[in-house]
Amino acid sequence: MLLGVKDLKVNYKKVEAVKGVSFSVDEGTLVSIIGANGAGKSTILKTLSGLLRATSGEIWFGDKRIDKTAVDKIVKMGIAQVPAGRRIFPQLSVLENLQAGAYTISKRSEVNALLAEVYQHFPRMKERLNQRAGSLSGGEQQMLAIGRAMMTKPKLLVMDEPSLGLSPIMVNEIGSIIKTMKEAGRTILLVEQNAKLALKLADHTYVLELGKVVLEGKSEDIMNNPIVKKAYLGATESS
Repeated sequence: MLLGVKDLKVNYKKVEAVKGVSFSVDEGTLVSIIGANGAGKSTILKTLSGLLRATSGEIWFGDKRIDKTAVDKIVKMGIAQVPAGRRIFPQLSVLENLQAGAYTISKRSEVNALLAEVYQHFPRMKERLNQRAGSLSGGEQQMLAIGRAMMTKPKLLVMDEPSLGLSPIMVNEIGSIIKTMKEAGRTILLVEQNAKLALKLADHTYVLELGKVVLEGKSEDIMNNPIVKKAYLGATESS
């Protein structure tokens, strides 16, 4: 087990947003957390990254407990997050954004190797290296945000709503890229409101409602669950 979250409780603005959530991510797998807006998904991710503090519970990364660890140390340990809304540096070039992601890497040869990996997954980024990041399309900005996270050389890549605000065509393209990364052996925690996309990509899925895990299992089984079909996949009772 690479990541283990045990009975996590988190208060957000004096409200208990996460109410005893437990889940795990094994190395080399893609795990998704799905749920409606306000279910507590992003609060969990902010707590994993150290931006919020847990009220109680434990977060383990490998053999180290990290729920009281500083943000920069969590990144250096190997957890990189692609935040919702992309949050790139719009005034910097594509290359400068990618280089910013490699601030923990001291060897130039290692940085170049990481850049080559990003270009392999995102050829469009190589074509636009000197272009101002803010002038990219929404989908290209999402690619850049994922690429920047990859530049930290993460053991675990955490993605928060990568499909948010994208066209259906671009959602499919981002989904294909995530699938390729998974097939290459990368460990990914994917948090998505787009349940169809998440279930299609993930090995294992947790369904979150009002700060609690209400269902979990193999994504194929979750996808065929009649409650999930009706609530998240737009299926009717007769379908």
